[in-house]
Amino acid sequence: MNKTWIKYVLAAVLLFVGASLFYQKLYIPKRTFKTVSPVRGDLEVKVFGIGEVDAKNIYIISSQTGGKLDGVYKDQGEWVKYGDLLAVIDPVDLKAKLAENQAAYQKALLEIEATKKEYALSEERYKLALLTYERYDRLYQKKYIAQAEYDKAKTEMLISKLQLQSYAVRIRSGEAETSRLLQSIKGVKAKLKSLQIHSPIDGYVIVREAETSETVMPSQPIMRIVDPETLWVRTYIDERISGDIRTGQLAKITLRSQPDRPFPGHVRRINTISDAVTGERVVEISFDEIPIPFFTNEQAEVHISVKTLSNILKIPASLIVSYGEKKGVWIVNDGAAHFKALEIIAQNNDELALGSGIDEDSRIILPEAHKKTLHEGMSIRL
Repeated sequence: MNKTWIKYVLAAVLLFVGASLFYQKLYIPKRTFKTVSPVRGDLEVKVFGIGEVDAKNIYIISSQTGGKLDGVYKDQGEWVKYGDLLAVIDPVDLKAKLAENQAAYQKALLEIEATKKEYALSEERYKLALLTYERYDRLYQKKYIAQAEYDKAKTEMLISKLQLQSYAVRIRSGEAETSRLLQSIKGVKAKLKSLQIHSPIDGYVIVREAETSETVMPSQPIMRIVDPETLWVRTYIDERISGDIRTGQLAKITLRSQPDRPFPGHVRRINTISDAVTGERVVEISFDEIPIPFFTNEQAEVHISVKTLSNILKIPASLIVSYGEKKGVWIVNDGAAHFKALEIIAQNNDELALGSGIDEDSRIILPEAHKKTLHEGMSIRL
């Protein structure tokens, strides 16, 4: 009998100890929460959006004539300067044609020079023949010479005159030929120049679309160059939070490849047409500091500073929870938890500005995943 009594006593003691341990180590900690209170201060309101890196000015580099590429001298990921040689199209026989025209031009110049000298000699002969004819004419009129002598002098004068005119025509013809050849030389040089493709800007090659020895068609892209001064992020902003966005507002850009380094920027353009399906508005955010290197179409996050609220009641954004269909916080009142729906008038990544629901004396329960799930009227410890 005594042994039985001792067993019951031991069992009771163990049960009491277990219950005490459960209460002290599990029940009380599960219902013990920390609290914070709202504070007054300034809140920088930011609008968040996601987009991709793009640029306003992307130059498509191509050839006007097409042909086989003799060389492509820049690759994607390289910086270029205005006027840098990017590529050359095979000139085929243009260089030989240029040399031929230049040789013909020099020959024509020499022929003109020789003809001018012959013209000068012919001119002297004509002057002499003309003087002789005029003297014979006077003598013939006075019947001092025979008809035959007069006719001979006249014929020699006319022949020398025709020769002089012939040289003059040859000079004009030669000058016309040199003009034609000069225009042809200029045309060939222009064609050769058009086969040399130069950079139109100081920029960054983002795509190389053709290789040396490849044949390209007229206007077929060879490479694409971005004007870095026009680099921006095409950001998609929900229409419901886009109303306060204005051009010139400051922004922070975080690239997916550089998550720990935000880049400063500003709102450059707001598109006037929204997407009717997604309900989003496109806002272009320019970089104030160009990331090097940069990659077009890379995903980026953007935070736009739209305004600052002064002396506003605010709480950490992490305190907001959902209860039913409402959003709010859990507060402590008389040792029990009560849900309070909140009027949120503005927010950024870290904080919320409140219009109503709680005041500065409210004690907000910090939600913790390993604690007991809060419910209305639940007894809690602080």
